Amino acid sequence: MWVDLGVGVVVVLYGLIGLFQGVIVQLFRLSGLVLIVVYARFVAEPVGQWLAAKLGLNALIAYYISFIVGSLVVYAVCALIGRGVTKVVAAGGGAPRKVNRTLGGLLGLAKGLVVAFILVSVLDMIPQKVLARWEAVEKQVAASRILPHVHRVNPLPELRFVTDIDDYKRLLESPEAQRILQGTPEFVRLQDHPKFRQAVSDPKLRELIKAKPPRWPEVLVHEKVIALGFDREIREILNDEKFRAALQAALQQAKKPPSGE
Repeated sequence: MWVDLGVGVVVVLYGLIGLFQGVIVQLFRLSGLVLIVVYARFVAEPVGQWLAAKLGLNALIAYYISFIVGSLVVYAVCALIGRGVTKVVAAGGGAPRKVNRTLGGLLGLAKGLVVAFILVSVLDMIPQKVLARWEAVEKQVAASRILPHVHRVNPLPELRFVTDIDDYKRLLESPEAQRILQGTPEFVRLQDHPKFRQAVSDPKLRELIKAKPPRWPEVLVHEKVIALGFDREIREILNDEKFRAALQAALQQAKKPPSGE
């Protein structure tokens, strides 16, 4: 209930803000965001190099100054132009003013839907095991009518690995557990997946894993590990209950000493 109510509040709030601002201001602000991306891609670096040469700054610091200041200037200019055009339209009154506000409200509703979708998608990422720790939150999530629909199209990976990262760490460190899992169809699919092969064959990633102790924070933010997390097929394999049961059994069996001992 509260999840769905929160979605409604976000959408209505954005719609009202859009209605009062008008479509012109919003379009100019969106244009500002697009121009910031263009500025960051093509202009920020040469400007940073110029600043570094003129002011004797560190190249990285000069780049960040160029990016931050330049982005703020670009966005502020677009917003000011949008406000100026809106004032001209509002001063004329009549149909143009009404159209500006009406389209602004519709665009605001669209932005609200996007923001609400992102927020609910993030909520959908939280594993059930984690939600179970907060009974009140778990009940509200279970009562939501919107969440199941978002779940079907959610492009974000579930954060289940956060609670199970220790299992995957032990699997990577245990050749015996890997040998036991060789006959498991899901493990075979995982090994045959091109992104998985790219990750395990990456020398930098293998170095991070084999470090003493393993540098797991750096492993988790490695681009190839992130690519694994966002791959739907790999997520399905890692979330498959049969595979997870086989993984637990393999880890337990690998811990047992040989029968001859």
